[in-house]
Amino acid sequence: MRKILILGAGAGGTIVANMLRKELKESEWQITIIDRDERHHYQAGYLFIPFGVYGEQDVLKPKKEFIPQDVDFVIDKVVKIDAAQRRVETLKGQYDYDWLVIATGCDIQPSEINGMLDGWRKDIFDFYTLEGALALRKHLKYFSSGKVVLNIAEFPYKCPIAPLEFVFMADWFFTVNGVRDKVEIEFVTPLDNVFTKPVAAKTLAVVAAKKNIKVTPYFDLAQVNAGEKTIESHKGQKVAYDLLVAIPPNMGAKALIDSEVSDPVGFVPTDKHTLKASKFDRIYVTAGDTTNVPTSKAGSVAHYMAYTLVENLVREIDGHPPLPKFDGHATCFLASGFEKAILLDFNYAVTTEQMILDRLDRLETQIAPLTASARDLGELREELAPRVNEAVQALIVELADVEADFQLEDLLFLIKKMMRNIRNLDFALDQMKNLIDFALTAEPLLKSSVPQVISFLDDLEQRGVLRLLRTGMEVLKKVGASYSAEELQQTADGMVRLAGILKKLTAPEALDLLERAAELPSRVNVAGASAIGPWGMLRGMGDPQVQQGLGVLLELTKGLAEKKSCST
Repeated sequence: MRKILILGAGAGGTIVANMLRKELKESEWQITIIDRDERHHYQAGYLFIPFGVYGEQDVLKPKKEFIPQDVDFVIDKVVKIDAAQRRVETLKGQYDYDWLVIATGCDIQPSEINGMLDGWRKDIFDFYTLEGALALRKHLKYFSSGKVVLNIAEFPYKCPIAPLEFVFMADWFFTVNGVRDKVEIEFVTPLDNVFTKPVAAKTLAVVAAKKNIKVTPYFDLAQVNAGEKTIESHKGQKVAYDLLVAIPPNMGAKALIDSEVSDPVGFVPTDKHTLKASKFDRIYVTAGDTTNVPTSKAGSVAHYMAYTLVENLVREIDGHPPLPKFDGHATCFLASGFEKAILLDFNYAVTTEQMILDRLDRLETQIAPLTASARDLGELREELAPRVNEAVQALIVELADVEADFQLEDLLFLIKKMMRNIRNLDFALDQMKNLIDFALTAEPLLKSSVPQVISFLDDLEQRGVLRLLRTGMEVLKKVGASYSAEELQQTADGMVRLAGILKKLTAPEALDLLERAAELPSRVNVAGASAIGPWGMLRGMGDPQVQQGLGVLLELTKGLAEKKSCST
């Protein structure tokens, strides 16, 4: 029996465990997942707890609900990884492995910043832990005036969009509570803008400005002066606060550092495309929280990574090299308050905005011939108008030279016919102009709508909706070819009657009767029954239970008789 060991049962480890169990035979492979907590924490939900949107019960679930039954789930703490011996030591024992998947995540370390712990959970809070989010909830509940500062200490940290999402939600929270005009919100970051991706950052900065959120960039946090309620950069710049929402340094698991599997801050050097550990054989790393790959440390990334990791691990088991397939895909959902949200999607090289612009460029190339045709139609109309005028003038000249015997009625007929033709031509030219206007108007509309349609169709295809529709159409074709219209109608009528019967059977009294009928086999001792004669039957009539049973039989007989008389 070969063994795969997964360290960490968060989003990344759990997804990998489920996918591997489907790929590998249970009779050949033992899959074990180790985690220190039996509860699954929906970390993305922490952000909504301070604002009263979520409670503790909304972000906690038993991990066993998400881990397959044929995967061994062990509650223990990892102490050391011996990559050379392919062995993992825990507080309670040790585990050998053939392949190892590391998904231990990362945690905040406020002690890494001088002075931060002096005001911790007093007027300095976090929302990256459940305890921090609950404590911040109590504090925000009565915060009615003053200055709220959100500070990002350093990079990297989990979910790069979450700090901005927090201040957007804070703007909403204080607004609906009627105190926004008394609360100042400041976003302090070591970046040059509010987000890591330039195109998105430019747009999000505009949103922040509209919400009256001050942005302080290039702030490299050195220390917290809890006594005077300020944060201070290495350059000596200070920002005052009444409430500090901190994003402290994030670090990986201590066991990774102690085992020298990771870098000094606990992130495992990983090939960013294959997701295999760079320095060790038979070790893969999932979830951006644990790796040093240049993408977001977020649940969506852990999900996308899992596909590449499982494929490559199975390839190595089968004797093939891993493929460089992971492109850094990340999806960030930003709740911006007031029942609105912003969706960001990007990878190592390309943002969603760039992908849309590329598609628009291709679309513009395709539409160019139509635009050129529209311009040609406009030029044709401009050329035809003077030609029509010249034709009318020539006709007048010709009519002046006609013979004297030309009848007036003929002249009037020709003039009427000519005028009709002119009106028809003018109408046609107007239609050409309308077509040109439509083409020119539709061009920008097509540019904006076609990418959305393409994205929508892509999503349907990825989710298998289109494949399901095609399968349904094939089934309908086979049914139509196999049965006549009369047979299909009879089947439909039968299904309607069957649905009516099922509806009646779901009535409370019918369900009660069925439940009692189902219990009869367990209550009636048929094997122990003995034959009785007429006198035995008469004696049995005196038993109240027998009398009640006969009463039920009489009622059933009456009901059947009424049903038969109605049908005849």
